[in-house]
Amino acid sequence: MYKKEKIMKQQISRNLPSYKTPPVIEVVFGVFFQKLEALKIPHFGLFWQKIRKEFPECVHAAPLGITLPTDSETSLPLPRIWFVNKNEINLIQLQTDCFFFNWRKVTGAEEYPRYSDVKKPFEKYHNLFIKFLQENNLGEISYKHCELTYINHICKDNGWNSIADISQIMRDVSWNKKDRFLPEPKTIQWLSIFPLPEDFGELKVSLKHGIRRTDNHPLFVLEISTKGLGGGDNPERISEWFDLSHEWIVKAFADVTNSEIQKKIWRRQ
Repeated sequence: MYKKEKIMKQQISRNLPSYKTPPVIEVVFGVFFQKLEALKIPHFGLFWQKIRKEFPECVHAAPLGITLPTDSETSLPLPRIWFVNKNEINLIQLQTDCFFFNWRKVTGAEEYPRYSDVKKPFEKYHNLFIKFLQENNLGEISYKHCELTYINHICKDNGWNSIADISQIMRDVSWNKKDRFLPEPKTIQWLSIFPLPEDFGELKVSLKHGIRRTDNHPLFVLEISTKGLGGGDNPERISEWFDLSHEWIVKAFADVTNSEIQKKIWRRQ
C-alpha cells in the first residue's frame, strides 16, 4: 500500500462528536485543478442539460481564485456558474479550474443531513463532470488541491448576549471587562491555521462578528475549513482526504468551542 495512503487511513477514526442541533448552516466540498483550456462557456450549457432536472436554475457568479480564469484568446475573465436545485438547498459551482458542491440552509429550518449525505452527491456530480469532459474530449483533470468548509452561525441569545461574552463560545478568545479604558468592542475577529497530519494540508479556523442578512440578527460566523490533497490525486485518495478533513473539522469544532455551549445549546451527544 502506498505509504501516504496507509498513513491517511490510520488517521481516520469514526468516533466523532455529534450534536442534535449543530449550528452549521453550510457545507462546501470543492476541488481545484489546472485550467481546462478546451472548456468553453457553451460547454457549461451542455453540462447543465445533463443535470437540469435536478438543478433547474442557472446563475452567474464572480470567479474564484487569486488568479482569475481568463479566456486564452481574448484574455477576458471567465465567470463562475451556479446550478441551483429546486429548493435552493444544493448548488453546483463550476468554472474552468474548479468544481464545488454546496449544501446550505435557506429558510433556517432545514436539518443538517450529515457529512455522508453531502459527500455522496458531491462525488456523484463530480464524477458526472469528469465523464462529461471525457465524452467531449475536453481534457483530463489535473488536481491542484481539495477544500472542505463548514460554516456555522452562532446567533445572539443562543449562548451569548454581547460581544464581551465571546469566551462563552470560544475557549481561546476572551474580553476582560474589568478595569478597562476601552469600551466593549464593536466587533471581534479571530483566525488560526493548523497543519493537518503529515503533508495533507492545513486547517483554518476563523471567527467574525456579523449580522444575519434575513433579519439583521447579530451572530458570530465560525468557519472551519481544510485545504490540501494528501499525496495523490486519484478518486480513492481524494475521498479519503475528505474523510480525514471531516474528522479534523469536527474535532476542531469541539476543541475550539466552549463545552457549556456544546452541551446546552447544540446538545452534544
